[in-house]
Amino acid sequence: MSELADFQERFAVAIVAEPSDEALAALPGFAVYRNTSLSAAIDALAANYPRIEALLGPAAFSEIALEYTRAYRPDTPLLATYGTSFAAYLDAHPIRTELPYLADVARIDRMWTEAFFAVDAPPLSAESFAAIDLGAEPDRVLALHPASRHAWFDSPAAAIWLAHQEDMVEPIDIAWLPSGVHLTRAEFTIVVEAVPKPDILFLDLLNRGVPVVESAERLLTACPDADLAAIVARLLSRGALEAFLS
Repeated sequence: MSELADFQERFAVAIVAEPSDEALAALPGFAVYRNTSLSAAIDALAANYPRIEALLGPAAFSEIALEYTRAYRPDTPLLATYGTSFAAYLDAHPIRTELPYLADVARIDRMWTEAFFAVDAPPLSAESFAAIDLGAEPDRVLALHPASRHAWFDSPAAAIWLAHQEDMVEPIDIAWLPSGVHLTRAEFTIVVEAVPKPDILFLDLLNRGVPVVESAERLLTACPDADLAAIVARLLSRGALEAFLS
């Protein structure tokens, strides 16, 4: 490794960690640059996980964010996607004892970012879906739109996330129940919906590449009372399926 490369590596580490290199720490402006770098990473984390900041409050969030940024420094100048491992970090953090739902709420924040930055693709229209002869094409596969994201949680994370929007002032009482969430994107607007288990099961099957006919059969076997027509109609209306080429 060249001297310049070695200096860059030591400088990058010292910027986000407690500096142990006295020579680096003594450089003119180092402390200012270090504080600016950490502040930018913390601000980015707050922007990428707004519900976590809302739940914790700015002071507590900044404290945890500072711990995280020191352990996981940004590896790209694009801070808009910073914090990939933040939910896992919260899962292992002592705060989990007090707020066991926090990591799941962070996962929804992360899905929001992923949905926003996902590649664009034309959604499958209701007319195109209706034109499919599933009797003649039982192996037809329907792909989820690149911006579609979904998850099932053992916590009421979906309800908590939806309850803590920017204009939320008073806390509300939320029952501790498992919850599902589905995110879709229309243009640049992300729609986040709490959905029941049958929706998640159907989305899981489609996401695994299971043909739509088989997915429907397996869903109705697992959940005989599921309203399959309503689930498909919702997915089409939200642009959650990708248009096929042929």
